[in-house]
This record gives sequence, structure tokens and C-alpha cells, in this order.
Amino acid sequence: MAFNKMFVMLPVMLAARKLDGEDPQVIYMLRCVYAAVQTIAIGVVIFVYMKANAVAKERSNNVKIYVPPPPQPFADPDAKTKYQEKVLSNHLVSTARSLVGSTIFGIFMTVGLHLWKGMIVGIAIQSIMCPFNLAENPLIKAIFFKGGMTNLKEKRIFGEKHRDELEKSDEIVDAAGNQVVLKKEKASDKKEAETKA
Repeated sequence: MAFNKMFVMLPVMLAARKLDGEDPQVIYMLRCVYAAVQTIAIGVVIFVYMKANAVAKERSNNVKIYVPPPPQPFADPDAKTKYQEKVLSNHLVSTARSLVGSTIFGIFMTVGLHLWKGMIVGIAIQSIMCPFNLAENPLIKAIFFKGGMTNLKEKRIFGEKHRDELEKSDEIVDAAGNQVVLKKEKASDKKEAETKA
């Protein structure tokens, strides 16, 4: 069962509202903690980005995968899963870029609101929630909790399926959301894919 970070976030939000935003000592301590946490986060994110780019160059990761959408909180449990067709190496790089972008954007937004409006609640919440947010990323999970970025085909860090595991009922779409009709693999293509792996 996956850990639900809402059990941490709600008490943190309630506690953050009780902080004295007028006390210079409290503001200084929050700024120090936030700066330390985000510096570590940026270091981790850059390391993950470099690692993902290096792994994406490996020939064994130049394979097609079929990735399910991220889980939505109010999604219909009986709804048909749409798998998106991707190349594993490209998906590694795009996920790493997205991680870098979202981390930097979050820092700019939190710091901007703090400097402009004097908000300390965002700084307090992000200081606590940053490690939980990072731990949700599949690349960070793979590197720090699943033994590194090796044997990605077996680890399935994105919860993906491979061509031979797709069922007739599975719906496949491309990056634009258009339905993809899969052709039967030739025996020679299948053999070549197995030798690459």
C-alpha cells in the first residue's frame, strides 16, 4: 500500500498557520531551514537528471513501453486504462526534465510569495513536504529505493507494460492522445528486441 502524504500535509498546514509571521527570529529560522532543504533538493534533482541522461543513452533502454496515466484522486475505478506509447529512453529524459522544472518553479513561486506578500506558511510547508514530494518521483524511487537505474525493463519504474504483455482490452494512445493500432510483431523483430535487451 502506497504512503498517503496527506496524512503529513494536513497537520503541517495546521501547524504552519500557528507560526508567528511577525517574529523576526521565527522568520529567520524558517528561511534557514527552507534554504537548506531546497539546496539539498536541487542537488538531488540535478544528480537524478544527470543519471537519467546517462542511462537513456544505453541501447537496452531504446525500447517501446506502454505507460499508464498517473493515478487521479477522483477517477472512476472501473474506467478503462489508457496506456501511452513511449520510448523508454525518451521517457527517462522527459521525466527528469519535468522534475527539474517543477522543483525550480516551486522554489521561485514560494520565495516570490514570501518576498512579495511576506507569507511564511508556504516556506514552512515546503520545508517539511519537499522530501515527500521528491520521493514520489519514479526516478528518485528507482535510484534511492530500488537499487539504481539498472535492469529498468524488469523494474518497471513507471508501472509500464511491454508489447507482449498488452491485452486486447488495453487501449493504446500516442503523445497527442490519438488511438494507436498495434500491428503484430514479426518473429525477426521480436528476436531483435530480445537480443537488444
